[in-house]
Amino acid sequence: MLRKVEIPVPFNTIQTLDFTEWDGNGPPLELGALLRQITEKRETTIPQQKFESKEERQKVLEKPEHEVEFWTSIANTEKQRVEEYQLYLERYGEEGSFSKLAHRRIVALKQVPKKPTKAKESLAIISIVMGIAVGVFTIANLLGAFEHKNPKEAKLVCSYIEIKKLGWSSSRKSNFCIANGYEQGNFNQGDYKNGGICMKGPEPDVCKAAYTGRIGDNVECRSEGSLVKCFAKIEDS
Repeated sequence: MLRKVEIPVPFNTIQTLDFTEWDGNGPPLELGALLRQITEKRETTIPQQKFESKEERQKVLEKPEHEVEFWTSIANTEKQRVEEYQLYLERYGEEGSFSKLAHRRIVALKQVPKKPTKAKESLAIISIVMGIAVGVFTIANLLGAFEHKNPKEAKLVCSYIEIKKLGWSSSRKSNFCIANGYEQGNFNQGDYKNGGICMKGPEPDVCKAAYTGRIGDNVECRSEGSLVKCFAKIEDS
């Protein structure tokens, strides 16, 4: 069953035939007229030819009867350019069959983001490299943290600080350590005026050994500012 439809652009600019009134018996009357028109058009159409230059080809396409050919030549190219659609509008004006579509394509092409310049590409690569470097540095720090026992994963046995760093000057050292929140002190008997530490924790001997550089393999001490904390390493089970 045939029914009438609106012929889309650009097919409405060429010869067509309406078969909606044809009942199927014999050739439709309109067919003969269409064939005659096609024959006449073939006799008057410019024969196919090879153009020696683009200028010669453009002169032919500028003629009104070649509007469809001109439109097809720019609309079907792989690389779409705004200038070509603007040229179509200059030649055929707002009355052209494809003028509205030309305007739409010009707007669409102008909205397409431009490819990044070499400078922007270089900056992008540098940013990626820096991001990777930061990531590697972060991972290295994390691995380093794993190499040192986290205080939550080891037992804190004692902590100490040099008494001079607490601000001691002339008062009795033991009283001074207790007054500053420490449980006891250990002082260099050979240099009482300058040496010594304030300590706290269940195993003060570990701090004494660490202060004199005699730390054992099963103990790990770290500085947190002026304070030094010593932990008993936990063996992996």
